[in-house]
Amino acid sequence: MDNKMPKKQTIAMRKRKRKMKFTILMILLMSFSIQFYGQDQIKIYDYSKTIDYIVRDINVIGVKYLNESSIIGASGLMKGQSISIFPGGPLTEATQKLWDQGLFSDVRITYTPIVADTIDINIQLQERPRVADL
Repeated sequence: MDNKMPKKQTIAMRKRKRKMKFTILMILLMSFSIQFYGQDQIKIYDYSKTIDYIVRDINVIGVKYLNESSIIGASGLMKGQSISIFPGGPLTEATQKLWDQGLFSDVRITYTPIVADTIDINIQLQERPRVADL
């Protein structure tokens, strides 16, 4: 008795094997590309060389009940002020001043460079819940 498969079955098996190999190859390529895409270059900042920026604008984000100009005043930041960006600098001090108010559950201060020497400052706040909200 002959153990050979019919020709149609062998062709179908070859096609399935080819399709399976192709699928596995594509999955491997996609997983490698995702790994390489996720690896960003590490930026190293030299804080010994600070650059002075002029504050162009200050935006307050996330407040419902408090006056934005009062928050900016409490932070100690002002439009037109010259500041340097470094750890422990004016932005850290402004963050600490806002925390000390005891009104917020989250305080974040970020900046966006606009032109070579000007920045916009964003004060992102999360107000603590009020008794009326509970």
